[in-house]
Amino acid sequence: MQPTSEISERYHAPQHPIPTHQPGFPECLRRSARLALRRSEPAPTLPILRKGFTRALLVSQVIALLTWLAALLIASKPQIVIWIDQQWRFTLAWQYLAHPYTMAGFLNPPWALVVLLPFSFMPLPLATLIQMGLYFGIITAIIFKFGGNLGSVLIALISFIVLDNAIELNIDWIVCIGLIVPSAWSAPFILVKPQEAIGIFASYSRQMFIRAGLVLLAVSLIALLIWGLWPVAMWDAIRQNLAPAIHNISPLHLLPAPLSIAIGLTLLVIAYKKRDPMRGIWGGLFLAPYVTLYSLLLPWALLAVRHPRLALLISVVMWVMYGGFVVMATLKL
Repeated sequence: MQPTSEISERYHAPQHPIPTHQPGFPECLRRSARLALRRSEPAPTLPILRKGFTRALLVSQVIALLTWLAALLIASKPQIVIWIDQQWRFTLAWQYLAHPYTMAGFLNPPWALVVLLPFSFMPLPLATLIQMGLYFGIITAIIFKFGGNLGSVLIALISFIVLDNAIELNIDWIVCIGLIVPSAWSAPFILVKPQEAIGIFASYSRQMFIRAGLVLLAVSLIALLIWGLWPVAMWDAIRQNLAPAIHNISPLHLLPAPLSIAIGLTLLVIAYKKRDPMRGIWGGLFLAPYVTLYSLLLPWALLAVRHPRLALLISVVMWVMYGGFVVMATLKL
């Protein structure tokens, strides 16, 4: 398998085999050579064209179905409630579309409700099943986009984080769309939950960043015309609905702040210099004030691509520490 660092550099940075850096090389020829290289740079291979993607996608859907069934089994116990955010927020998108921030606990940009509209007309179990299938399928596409394979998919999706996703099922899958669409269209998706992948912007070239910013500006202005001063309303909703610290596992919360900030900034600088989206996403996590376990599936999947043995080891430890407790607690109830 091709090293991921090489793949990420191929996505974002043109190579320069022509010795334009040599002293005495005419400036006009240097510019022409660089322009020609940018125009002739091959487009990255789409995940669906990579060998093994179809099989991995099917496996991801089987895992989605099994984890959905596991969530229903857990919910059969009267003391356990699942899919709270889906039941009281995200499957009510149609009811609150005109006034998003009258919905208790809705802290996302208003265009997220547009994406969620179809699920307002489905029974809750069906809506969650489809979203789980979408989520795991998109994660699989991201894994293959960044050089992973079926093994990476299995490490990512057979983990305790996935079980937590099955129980909670937020809208992190919308954020993940931002990693498979063209970079110019990525920002509106990523900013639905910015703490999850905002660091990827550090890996963008100047041109990519400007294009993404222009699209985000256009979407934001359209949103202003539809929903009025939604940034103010969203900020008020965030201040009034601060989540309990017990659910916060962000490094900025668990580690000394100077250490977490230093690690995050270091990773972002490396991401910028090497055009490395993985390090950018990881770096952003160290600067995020609030992160939950179920929101770690994307960075976890990227870890499974670049450091599969480490990811597998951590997964085993998590299952031993937390998985057994959940299973035993469910059986006792």
